[in-house]
Amino acid sequence: MNLPQQRPKFPRSGFSLIELLVVMVIILIVVGLSASLFQNTGASKLRSSSDQLVAMVEQARTAAITRRRPVMLAVREPAASGESEIQLGLFEFADLDEEADGNGHAVTQMRRWQRLPGGVVILDGPAAAPDAAGLRNIADEEPVTIRWRDGQEGEAMHGIVFSPRGGMALPAGSDPMIFKIGLGTYQDDRPVLTGAKSTRTFRIGRVVARPWRLDG
Repeated sequence: MNLPQQRPKFPRSGFSLIELLVVMVIILIVVGLSASLFQNTGASKLRSSSDQLVAMVEQARTAAITRRRPVMLAVREPAASGESEIQLGLFEFADLDEEADGNGHAVTQMRRWQRLPGGVVILDGPAAAPDAAGLRNIADEEPVTIRWRDGQEGEAMHGIVFSPRGGMALPAGSDPMIFKIGLGTYQDDRPVLTGAKSTRTFRIGRVVARPWRLDG
């Protein structure tokens, strides 16, 4: 009696349709989580930078009032410092009306430079917020030249100079001003945004120079 011959079993090659679908679902989940993590990181950077800037404005204003001297919140961008992040500094003026030998104002640095998170830029130009219509941007104004450490260091920087009464002495004028920050990078020393809806705009009063966020 001849028994039926069994065919030899070979290992299966390739993937089944179900296995391919499972792999695709996993890839989509990983991509979605990565995008969400990037967005959360960017939002966190912007929020942290906003809080830091507002705190520095308040510190500079308070210092001007308590010391009865003009105090500047100076913004040092990467093109000037050679660093990768924006730096913020506080400087006390001996006399705002006089410049040392025409080479800049003599100032005293009040604290070490503070860095904003990487990937944050200072933006020039007008703001889209309706409450900012017609207001000048601090980043568009003429920079202020200051010299510190007995004139060993000097630089022209944008910023806000607060008067001993707590108002804005520089940039000069009578209207409030704005400053803007956003997520981006510097290309050829110019700020370039890396995504839409990634900016924060603040209004600074003239008489009471406190920051007020305009875009929510």
